[in-house]
Amino acid sequence: MMSRPFAQKSLLAGVMATMLFLAGCASSDNPTRYFMLSPVTPSMADANRSGAVLGVGPVTLPSHLDRSQLVIRSSENRLVFLENDRWAEPLAENVRRVLGENLDARIKPARIEVFPWNSRDDVMWQIAVDIVSFEKRGDGQVYLEARWKVVDFVRGDIVLSDRFEASDMASDIGSEATIRAMSSLLGALADEIAAAFRQS
Repeated sequence: MMSRPFAQKSLLAGVMATMLFLAGCASSDNPTRYFMLSPVTPSMADANRSGAVLGVGPVTLPSHLDRSQLVIRSSENRLVFLENDRWAEPLAENVRRVLGENLDARIKPARIEVFPWNSRDDVMWQIAVDIVSFEKRGDGQVYLEARWKVVDFVRGDIVLSDRFEASDMASDIGSEATIRAMSSLLGALADEIAAAFRQS
């Protein structure tokens, strides 16, 4: 006859094995996926590379977007954080780098410096962006709302500034389609900044 302590140990071992098995099944059924924004090929760009050194940043985000999870705004007052869909790097860094690549392709400066830089980098023009909203909403549209400004970095004067608002419909409900739409909107933001910069 099996002793009670041995039976209890066997039962405990069985329960733990079952829990580990279920945890393994859950993790394999719902693996964590990592995403990154990507640059967008410009529809228009300067023909010749200019002699200006362009500084991109800082780029600020609302605190509810400054997290590893992708964020969906399901209603005006409700946010959903997608635990299994995450950014591969901090979103502010990803936006700043991709925006810099987009502007480099459109304005063709002598060099791009990404914030923070130092005095030896010879930045002439600074482009700072304050993002107000950057997420998919319940209607399937992805929205980007941002305030941007171009600063004469030597004099400290703001020479250009505007507010950008645009949306793009995600092609399906998946997160990958959302990221493509977000990347497209960053390209449109770069288009607007570059057009204003060329005309100034």
